[in-house]
Amino acid sequence: MKFYTNINQIGNSILYRGVENGEPIQYRVNYQPTLFLPSRNETEWKTIDGQCVEPFNPGTMKECREFISQYQDVQGFEVYGNTQYIYPFICENHEQDLSYDMSKINIAYIDIETTCEDGFPSIEDPTEQVIAITMVMNDTRVCWGLGTFDVDGIDCRCFDDEKQLLDDFLGEWESNHPHIVTGWNVRFFDIPYLVRRIERLFGDKEAKRFSPWKMVRDRTIKIRNRDELAFEIVGVATLDYLELYRNYTFTNQESYKLDHISYVELGEKKLSYEEYGSIATFYKENFQKFIEYNIRDVDLVCKLEDKLRLMELNASVAYLAKCNYEDVFSQVRTWDCIIHSHLYYKSIVVPQKKSASKDSQYAGAYVKDPIVGRHDWVVSLDLNSLYPHLIMQYNISPETKVDKDKDYTVTPNSILKGKIPNHGEYAMAANGICFRRDVQGFLPALMEQMYADRKQAKKKMIDCQKRQQSGEDTEKEIAKWGTMQMALKIALNSAYGALGNQYFRYFDIDMAEAITLSGQLSIQYIANEINAFLNKTLDTGDYDYVVASDTDSVYLRLGNLVDKVVGTKSQ
Repeated sequence: MKFYTNINQIGNSILYRGVENGEPIQYRVNYQPTLFLPSRNETEWKTIDGQCVEPFNPGTMKECREFISQYQDVQGFEVYGNTQYIYPFICENHEQDLSYDMSKINIAYIDIETTCEDGFPSIEDPTEQVIAITMVMNDTRVCWGLGTFDVDGIDCRCFDDEKQLLDDFLGEWESNHPHIVTGWNVRFFDIPYLVRRIERLFGDKEAKRFSPWKMVRDRTIKIRNRDELAFEIVGVATLDYLELYRNYTFTNQESYKLDHISYVELGEKKLSYEEYGSIATFYKENFQKFIEYNIRDVDLVCKLEDKLRLMELNASVAYLAKCNYEDVFSQVRTWDCIIHSHLYYKSIVVPQKKSASKDSQYAGAYVKDPIVGRHDWVVSLDLNSLYPHLIMQYNISPETKVDKDKDYTVTPNSILKGKIPNHGEYAMAANGICFRRDVQGFLPALMEQMYADRKQAKKKMIDCQKRQQSGEDTEKEIAKWGTMQMALKIALNSAYGALGNQYFRYFDIDMAEAITLSGQLSIQYIANEINAFLNKTLDTGDYDYVVASDTDSVYLRLGNLVDKVVGTKSQ
């Protein structure tokens, strides 16, 4: 078994970290990518439109960029292939059905504590001392502290000098560089503060010890309209567990502090220090309990992962797409990679990514204003994976879109009123855009395959759960198939979002709106048909049984139906 854990491009080199035959591997290779040019001959490789292309190797990655730049303004001279060279490299060097073993992925869970003599520590000006670090990695549990303490089951390392503490921590980190580092808010506090503090005390060279390639790069990221400083540790993926939780749990919480989330998910809380009034008083008056507080934070994140398996879910999506772990946080990047790898193994090349702008907004989902009041016997009916099924139903894909003028008279309402005749030659979406029916597009084919794979994974998970009830130990199999079906669900449901993003290779407002307006058509059609059926069956005239509807769901009030069927019978 061979799988990657992190791949980076530096200059003309690919920096590879992974696992092969159960052992970690790391190497640097000069990579010469393959581009594709149109050919008049019959060839193995095709474009998404079915045109023949032949491979061409300009040389290094730099020479590939220069070649593309040289011919970019030449009319009719198209160059094909993914120029984000990490992803072709992944496909060229790994099987399509890539197997991986989470137990071989080295994950470091960390949490740091600092002094706060002058308020909350600043990453830009890291004057506060690092006085505690806890790291759990594989079976190793280590705590570094600037003081005296002792905790059972922990490798306790006590120091009276911060520089010695940090140097020892870096030595432990370097002895077994993790593939992933995680923790609660680790991306925007723990890692940036550690890097900046080490740079301040030792210089830039020492901070580079975090990376197995001795490369650490800073960047500013806008999060909720605020600029946040983050660091890329080349070779190590920083997966903030707070971000994983926000992305993958699909629930709104009143607070995303670790104390609240751990209580909601585990029934456990952080260690309280309220008797000391402030964190500064806490570490000065009871350093032993302060260290236990630090360890507790790491243990809570470990327990969250044991229950939720969000790291495994993230890895599953990354290996499905053939991208890096951190790429999964971007719908656009994930779906660009899913499509690229899907087409690559079919010997189909992707077009060059072109700049685009979103000049106008497009219609979203249909939401019916709810009927206000108290209702009896309310039930919800949900359309399963609506947007992926609409992509399949209308054969929505870049190469199947028919190049003809849009019919602006076509709307969900005009279709529902029967004003639009059936278009036999093409599949016409509810915004008037037509798609070919004679050949299946790559996007609906991908939806169909992924949906079938998800159903199969879910079936295997349920089978394992039944066997577990009979006494078999199927816990690992349940987790495996549960993670796989959830990864496929997340990927399927994010495809539409990528299509409507101007930075997506296949961005097309017409296609995005074809999906949303066809979704409006579907949900309104269902509401109309349900009302017609129930009114006829119950002889209730023009009563509105649909209390509300939203995107892919309708909510029905069935009090009339229950009264007619059950009447005054006792329950």
